[in-house]
Amino acid sequence: MKTKKFLLSGILGIALAGFVLTGCNKDNPTGTTSSPDYTASEDDNNASTATTDSKNIANAAAQSNTSRYHFDHSIEAIYSINCNAKFDSSATTDSIIVSFGAAPYTTPVNCNDGRWRQGQIIIYWPKVNGQTLKQAYFNTGSVLTMTFKNYAVGAISSNMIGIAGSRSDTNKGLNNLNEENWNFHASLTLTYSSGQTATWTSNRNNTLVQIGGVYYYEITGNALGVSRTGVDYSLAISNSSPLYFVGQIWTNGTWGCMHFEAGTITMNTPGYTISIDYGSTPGNCPSTATLTVTNTATTASNTYTIDLL
Repeated sequence: MKTKKFLLSGILGIALAGFVLTGCNKDNPTGTTSSPDYTASEDDNNASTATTDSKNIANAAAQSNTSRYHFDHSIEAIYSINCNAKFDSSATTDSIIVSFGAAPYTTPVNCNDGRWRQGQIIIYWPKVNGQTLKQAYFNTGSVLTMTFKNYAVGAISSNMIGIAGSRSDTNKGLNNLNEENWNFHASLTLTYSSGQTATWTSNRNNTLVQIGGVYYYEITGNALGVSRTGVDYSLAISNSSPLYFVGQIWTNGTWGCMHFEAGTITMNTPGYTISIDYGSTPGNCPSTATLTVTNTATTASNTYTIDLL
C-alpha cells in the first residue's frame, strides 16, 4: 500500500472540487495496468458543493434580519453588495429570487466568501394562510423548490461552472433527537468553461446538529451521474459515517470551514471503488483527507493523502 500526496483544488471554493494529479502521483493502483478516472469524483463534488452553497444562499435570504440560528445579517452583508434578494408572494406560492450583479445577470461579481457568481437562484414554496413568507419557508412539511437562471460559480471569473436543473427540499421537522432535518432531491447539469457537461442526481438527508457549539449539516444518502468524460458512477454516504459540513458558514463576517470536516464517501466507477475519508470527528477543519482506490477485480488498493484547500 502506497502513500502519496494529492492536491485537492477548490474549483467552487468549498468542499471537494477534484483531484489535481501532479508528477509521480499519476501511478496506477497496485497490480493494475490502468488508472481510474478521477473526473467522476471531481464532478460529483462540484455538484454536491453547488447544492450546499446554493442552499446556504437561500437560507441567508430567508433569514435576513432575523435571529434564527443566529444568522443576524442581511444577505447583502453576508455575500456582497452586488447580491440582492427579492421576495414575492402569489395566491398559492411564496418565492425569493436571489440575483448576482445587474440585469441580465451574465457578468460575474466577486462575493465576500472569495467566489465569483453570476445569474439568479429562484426559490419557491407553498403559501400558508396565516403565516408570513418566512414562517412558511421554515414550516414543517414545506417543500422548497430551487431552480437556476444563467447561474454560474467559481473561484475565478474566467473559470466558472454553470449550474442548471432543480433541487427540492422537504422539511421533515424534528427527528427523535429533536433535531431539524430535510430530505432533498437534486437533478443538476454542470457546464464547464471547456464546454464539457456532467449530470448528477442525488437523494440525501440533511440533519442540523450542534457539535461543540457549532451547527453542522449531517449528510447521508446517495448519488449517481455521468462525468464530463462520459464515465457512469454511483456513490453512497452511509448512516454510520455521515458527512459533516458547517451549517452556519458565516459568523460576524468571518467564514467557517470551507470543506467537509468528517465522514466518508464511497464511489463506484468502472473497475474501481474510490473511498474518501475526512476523519471521524468534526470541529477541527482538517487540512487533509485520505483517499483509497481499490481495483474491484483484484482487490488491490493504494492509499493517498489529499490536501484540502
